[in-house]
Amino acid sequence: MRKRRSDSKLYSLPEKAQRDIHALAESGTLADACAQIALPIEMDGYEIDVSESTLSGFCKHWRAVIFRESLHEGAAVAAEVDGALSDAQRDQIDQATEDGLRSWVLDSIVAKTISAKEVKSIMGVLIASKKTELDERKFNEALKKAAWVDSLKDKANTQGKLTAADVADMEKQLKLL
Repeated sequence: MRKRRSDSKLYSLPEKAQRDIHALAESGTLADACAQIALPIEMDGYEIDVSESTLSGFCKHWRAVIFRESLHEGAAVAAEVDGALSDAQRDQIDQATEDGLRSWVLDSIVAKTISAKEVKSIMGVLIASKKTELDERKFNEALKKAAWVDSLKDKANTQGKLTAADVADMEKQLKLL
């Protein structure tokens, strides 16, 4: 994208007026928008003569600005949601949501519409979700092992000794775990 002129009339307007012009151009044809912008201020115009190609470039710039703002808002919401989620809730993020988000991030990277900081933030949420899932699986396996060891201790305390079948069962369980 080429550098815009420092004396550009469109870009020297207040931000609200620029957003209004962008909305006007996006809602109809560029020719109609150019005609509306050229009208006197009393007739809801801006008294600026602008060509369709200039207005098109202006709209392209504002589409990128608005898209970046929506990404920042999305990243802020994701960070807020991630901070508000307990570990149990974070685990409940379903696989389809993760896959969709991962796909969107990759598409955004290819289209160069997302910054590295935003990618890091979003992928951090996904990685934290996967890490929590893995930690939960490890914890559940540890609980199974602890329950099995407790049952063997109870059996040894009540019967006083382990049988050959118990030893074979222990070997089988150890191979599975």
